[in-house]
Amino acid sequence: MLEMGEEEGEEEESEGNDNGEEGSENDGIEEGEDGDNEEIEDDASEVENEDLIEDENGKEDKIVDPFAAHFEVSLSEDICKIVKEQKYEITSSSLPCLGKVQISRLSVPEKSSSPLAEVLRPREANQLSLMTSLPHPDQQLQDMFIKQKVLNNFVNSADPTIKETKLTTELLSIFTSYKDLMWSERNSQNKEEIRLAYSCHALNHAMKTRSKIMRHDSNLKQNVAKIIEIKRQTRDKDKRKELLQDMEELEYKDQGLTRPTVLIVVPFKESARKIIHLMGELAGGMLNSKRFMEEFREPQKVDDGPKPDDHYETFEGDTDDSFKIGIAVNRASIRPFSEFSKCDIIVATPLALRMIIGRPGDRDRNYDFLSSIEVMIIDEMETLMMQNWDHVNTTLDHIHKKPEKAENTDFSRVKLYVLDGLTKYYRQTLLFSGTQFPEMNGVFNRNCHNYFGKVRVVNPVVSGSISTIFSEVPIVFQRIATTSPKEALEDRFTVLQKLIDSNFMKDSMDHVMVFFSDYVDFVKARNWFKSSNKDYGELCEYTPYFKVKKNRDEFYHNNLRFLLYTERAHFFRRYTIKGIRHLIFYQMPLNPHFFSEICNLQQDEFQNARGGYKCNMSCTVLYTKYDACRLINTVGTEKAGMMIKADNEKHVFSSMK
Repeated sequence: MLEMGEEEGEEEESEGNDNGEEGSENDGIEEGEDGDNEEIEDDASEVENEDLIEDENGKEDKIVDPFAAHFEVSLSEDICKIVKEQKYEITSSSLPCLGKVQISRLSVPEKSSSPLAEVLRPREANQLSLMTSLPHPDQQLQDMFIKQKVLNNFVNSADPTIKETKLTTELLSIFTSYKDLMWSERNSQNKEEIRLAYSCHALNHAMKTRSKIMRHDSNLKQNVAKIIEIKRQTRDKDKRKELLQDMEELEYKDQGLTRPTVLIVVPFKESARKIIHLMGELAGGMLNSKRFMEEFREPQKVDDGPKPDDHYETFEGDTDDSFKIGIAVNRASIRPFSEFSKCDIIVATPLALRMIIGRPGDRDRNYDFLSSIEVMIIDEMETLMMQNWDHVNTTLDHIHKKPEKAENTDFSRVKLYVLDGLTKYYRQTLLFSGTQFPEMNGVFNRNCHNYFGKVRVVNPVVSGSISTIFSEVPIVFQRIATTSPKEALEDRFTVLQKLIDSNFMKDSMDHVMVFFSDYVDFVKARNWFKSSNKDYGELCEYTPYFKVKKNRDEFYHNNLRFLLYTERAHFFRRYTIKGIRHLIFYQMPLNPHFFSEICNLQQDEFQNARGGYKCNMSCTVLYTKYDACRLINTVGTEKAGMMIKADNEKHVFSSMK
């Protein structure tokens, strides 16, 4: 226990099919398997738009499926103005599993001419408040308007990965209320529950969308058939005109500009395999199952030496980071390997999406499939940060852009808010990460505009990763005075230069490792070390293996005074660096458990017996006020707030005897 005293160039892109197609659409599909031509079953227990119930006064009241209330109501001008101006009321609440949450809700005026106003104002119906509050903690799956077939498969599945828990129920209650969610406490204990919850929600949303469209298709066909029959059987023109006037004029606004409505972004192919498997079980079947089994064969495991358990969990299965797949949905099964133009759900990695989107001027670039996304899910965001965050930003920049081609688009049935360019205000976004970081906050604040509101989990960090440090070396946190995030880059580098030249160039100060969280910072420091002729070695994600082995060995035997190490190299390789006597964190790691893991490398068991004295060891951490997220994850919420606001710039943590 410790007490306190007074981006680089883009990754190499593999070849891929730029039109988003994973092979031929009909590969592995037997004749008659296409579920799009099947009739939608008429399940009276499901609510398509609304059911009527009686309130306490005996009057008819409406219980509204959030799916219908959210996507089938056009926003009026006054509501649009509130949404565009980001006029939200922020309140706090608490949930049994998620804990403390912050709710951003649309601030609706007392009087409004909008037909949506009745839905927006506080109003409970069967313990479901659509916008102004979270669903009741005791809400059951049966009350969440989940398709009956999906619900039955969820509850009765023999698959051990599909199990109803308090957390999955709580998450689904938020998902099905169509609010945005940001949760940064994903871990090895809850990750499968999170994946199950959003896979169920994504499938349920896609099934509802397709069921409604196909039901409307059937109604339109029947209407046309009636008109033809009237014209064929009625010879009298006046009588025919009278009958046609009595015919109900059907007009449906139930589609987007393109078919895909759900986008799930994950870092690896293995994550996609698990999602598709869950959807297949929940839907009741999977077409192309033989091809799916062949495509997702378990790769051979590479023995790379002993690693921590979380490393094996992150890199289990196929770690292909350039993978994409389209999934078509019908009433009784899913069909993976569908073309993007003919699918309902897209599961892809950021790199694969970036390759399809391309760059301005590319002949084969395509981002039309992102134009009508209604549910966007980004999972394992801390892993995406370790890949290339620019690919995530590229996807976010191109979502809801006007398609360049209007193939297979029936504009008479396109929703009005889509034509008005308001799709981003209807999109639900779900963000999951194992740690909180500024880029994730930026996505939630700048890219999530859901008019149904936003939910952010804001549980305080009690102790932070520093509580798991066993090394007896005192840790000095040095705050850097700076005025802006841009200035912080130069100020931090200036402090490092002074620190190296004044303290670590003495003969007694060797075995110095400098840890960099950002590759750009690493390159800048490496150029300075090289230009000033300092004795250094480097370990980054691009360092060849033979050089890694050589630099580690020379650092341990004191043939190199300095070793420059990056977080991405540690994330992908988890090297055990031996011989560290002086440790400098240029910036705290994005992954908080890396901080304690690297600090613990200063224990006696990792030292060279001839490398120096035990009393001559140090650990220095540089931070600014803009590193609040990392500092909170490292030392805890309470101490981080004190360290940022304190007058003194240095804080020492030492182990308790």
